[in-house]
Amino acid sequence: MSSALIAQTYSVTDEGTVYTCGGTFNAGSITAGEMYTYTICSDGATSDNHISIYLDSWNVPTGDLLCVYDGPNSSSSLLGCYDGSNWGANHAFTATPANLSGCLTFVFTASGSSASWSGAISCNFSCQPFSAVFDYSVPEVDASGLFTDICPGDEIVFSGSGNYYMNDTLYHQDDANCTFTWYFGDGSEAVGQTVTHTYSGVEGYNISLIIEDQFGCYNINEIENRVRVSTPPTFTGTFLDPDTVCIGDLATLTGIVNPTEGTNAQETVIAGTTYLPDGDGDSYSTSLMMTTFDANQSLTDINDLEGICVNMEHSYLGDLVISITCPNGTQVILEDQGGGSTFLGEPVDIDDPNQPGVGWDYCWSPNPTYDVMSV
Repeated sequence: MSSALIAQTYSVTDEGTVYTCGGTFNAGSITAGEMYTYTICSDGATSDNHISIYLDSWNVPTGDLLCVYDGPNSSSSLLGCYDGSNWGANHAFTATPANLSGCLTFVFTASGSSASWSGAISCNFSCQPFSAVFDYSVPEVDASGLFTDICPGDEIVFSGSGNYYMNDTLYHQDDANCTFTWYFGDGSEAVGQTVTHTYSGVEGYNISLIIEDQFGCYNINEIENRVRVSTPPTFTGTFLDPDTVCIGDLATLTGIVNPTEGTNAQETVIAGTTYLPDGDGDSYSTSLMMTTFDANQSLTDINDLEGICVNMEHSYLGDLVISITCPNGTQVILEDQGGGSTFLGEPVDIDDPNQPGVGWDYCWSPNPTYDVMSV
């Protein structure tokens, strides 16, 4: 005797509310002129209490309309409405952290009877977003709010906290039930809300703080602080006048301090991950936060820029216009829709933010081997 497990199928035409964390969601048998409302909620079996649905098969003719609401009914916040004019790719819908019910509600208005779609239902744990705050350092941060300057061998104290701006929306967060990990930029780290460290090298170090809450969720921001360890000065030229004295004689000691020039290269600055769906006409951006330089400093020699690199995967190079924009508005085009159907990296050739491919490194520099990307 043998048995097989068959996944449950849920259709928008069933209407009502279902509680599940698995199975398939489809259109069912549509009747022209009808409006259907269907709500899918977590079954509550685990802490993964927010519904996620990925529709990987679809056919929604122009005139039909599917609206998705972030909650248990159509009075909830609208995530989006889709018809034949904008249903251009596979779609993933996930209940947001602010949605305490964790449910998604689908309202489908049928002008005909040929619409169809199908996709997997799953439940996800939804993190409450929060941010890390750099509270203070000893010695204090300078007037710019970015740099802490110390001498070689000095001990420095760092202290931080969390800004739990959605606290108690889904669960309780506070500093006591979070883990604070400081990364000092010299390969070492320490755990604690307030920590101390001593640098041995004479250079600059970017400080980062990662906070992890009790459910393994992390802060969504990066703190901006850099420690600058000064070079030791020399005292060449210091003299005593007169240079020979006896007990009781008066002499003048004149100290000469000679600064020692030091150079600190900018460490690699990494922006966040950006999802790039195929050819939908939208623009996507992310920011590179430079914390090494003083306010209003500018790059005056292009050869001081070693390069701009991205690690990316995308299934159609010809989709892309890639540019970088400076704070003063100056823009440089890095890629201008050349290359046609060339793959970047090893993409998963479907639009699903939950299924990234393998990114390859691509770089632009002042003296490149190739011109603006076209191959």
